[in-house]
Amino acid sequence: MVFDWDGSKYAAISDLQAEVGKTLINTVRLQPHYKILDIGCGVGNLTAELASRCNQGFVLGIDASSSMINQAKAHAAGTSNIEFLVLDAENIQFQHEFDVVFSNSVLHWVPENKKVLLDIHTALKSKGHIGLQFPLLNENHPLIYYTRLAVTALGLEEYYHAWKFPWFVTDEKDYKSMLRAVGYQDISVKKVQNDFRFRMASQVYDFFDSVGLPMYLSPLGAGQKRLFKQKLLQEIEKDDTGRGIILHFQRLFAFGSVP
Repeated sequence: MVFDWDGSKYAAISDLQAEVGKTLINTVRLQPHYKILDIGCGVGNLTAELASRCNQGFVLGIDASSSMINQAKAHAAGTSNIEFLVLDAENIQFQHEFDVVFSNSVLHWVPENKKVLLDIHTALKSKGHIGLQFPLLNENHPLIYYTRLAVTALGLEEYYHAWKFPWFVTDEKDYKSMLRAVGYQDISVKKVQNDFRFRMASQVYDFFDSVGLPMYLSPLGAGQKRLFKQKLLQEIEKDDTGRGIILHFQRLFAFGSVP
């Protein structure tokens, strides 16, 4: 993952991820003594919830961003059964250590998902299981939808012809097949749509800026970026009814176990 996360900024607008993450926590099987790996722990709010539910066990939260990890450590100060480590999801090398591997809104940042799924498989104890959730960055995702409107309105298509799309995109069928090929069993993969209301267009823009907009701006020069940001905000404002803006997100929830 190459996006330079700002932990303090992300913490301020992370309600959406936290809301979906609680759904994931409530669905994955947990026991008080479990040892859990939280991949892409972010600012640590969900890691703390996992530690609370597994208060006889232990949770290791990892994230590629030192800024995120610093926020997570501050958030969990005084909690004895949590540890945090700066570590990229693509570089985990644990050997049969965890009862559960948990990951919320992260794996769309990993183009080589099959390798990560193999590494997770190796990290799990026998009979261990996964609870994974990530958004589908397809053409229906709000970030992709609005940025493409801005690209078209400004006539910037040529700058994106050779641009490598940075996110992993899949669907239910393909991801289920990938899990099966890696060696998981008891597999369940479901696509879920969740809606989230933002109070104003600027909050939508800040959300986009925090979760990946700079990646989309990377092919452009400084002047073009300024115009792009202005146009993007204008496109978002068109959908502001005065009662806020509701965005629709499609996500995959994936569960499975190892022999």
